Amino acid sequence: MMISKFNLKPGIKHYGCMVDLYVRAGMLEKALEVISSSPSKDCPVLWRTLLGSCKIHRNVEMGETAMRNLVQLGVSSARDYVLLATIYAASKDPEGVARMRKLIKSQGIKTTPGWSWIEVDSDEEQGHTPDLPPTINGSSFHHTRYWERDENLYSDQQPL
Repeated sequence: MMISKFNLKPGIKHYGCMVDLYVRAGMLEKALEVISSSPSKDCPVLWRTLLGSCKIHRNVEMGETAMRNLVQLGVSSARDYVLLATIYAASKDPEGVARMRKLIKSQGIKTTPGWSWIEVDSDEEQGHTPDLPPTINGSSFHHTRYWERDENLYSDQQPL
């Protein structure tokens, strides 16, 4: 329609917007169709948009598809592997989490520990997971890692 009605050729940003709109609406199959029909189907941003939405919508199969494409393009990163592990964890799939952990370790992929900055009375406190300060300004401060939420399911897992 853009070409026939407005004489505009859609660019990567147009396809990116369409993918983003579809994933926000939970229409992951439609988003996949847009990526597949796009002349920019080798754009990692489109695949990462789809992968990120799979966490929200807990769609393991689509997440695996997005990840497979990132790997085939040779642009996968530590954050992609961690995101897929998180999708497996959200779907209560400990085998999937274990596979991702093993893959991260076997391929020597380096992950960066999470950290936070908190400003209290003009002082900055910086903490790294899981070593955040136990108290800040006399108040208790607790940080729970994602896979510790369900101790029965992930009690033997170590952080990435």
